[in-house]
Amino acid sequence: MLYIGLNQHMRIMKNPSQRALWVLSYIQGPRVKAWLNAEVLKLKNMVDKLHFTDDDEEIWDTFESDFKHTFEDESQKVDGMLRLQNLSMATEKGLEEYISTFNAILTEIGWERNQPGTVRLFKDGLDMWISRRMHLQDTWPDEDDLNGWEKAAWKAALRAKQMKQEIGSGYHRGSKSVREN
Repeated sequence: MLYIGLNQHMRIMKNPSQRALWVLSYIQGPRVKAWLNAEVLKLKNMVDKLHFTDDDEEIWDTFESDFKHTFEDESQKVDGMLRLQNLSMATEKGLEEYISTFNAILTEIGWERNQPGTVRLFKDGLDMWISRRMHLQDTWPDEDDLNGWEKAAWKAALRAKQMKQEIGSGYHRGSKSVREN
């Protein structure tokens, strides 16, 4: 893909059908021969039978998707999922780093953001105090709304910071007045 980017000006790189065939010409070996032949046939059928034009980017998109699906390293996804399961605010030293790392891993493994399982993993990695504060709010985001839960976590953290500034760090100590804290 780097070569393609560096040689965009070349005629063969401007034509999606030729570009895909060019990449396929470098794929060799007995283990990939059947896949290679199927891809060449699929590209030919897209033009001959489905009436795509040679310059239709969907030809390249189809090839690229097939290639990634066939040769993608599944262990990378598994490693990413394990990292998500072990990720927490404690390991990331705070909410900002936790959210940033969580989202980077999602992007890396191509996992959907707005799925109940993704949101559950996110909430499970939050510190308990933030989780409690979020659940004390009157309304909660939907279980498939990661952006909403991230905002709720930020809101809970900000509220805790404001309370600490307003009434001091000893507000949970019982019968002392605010002035005595």
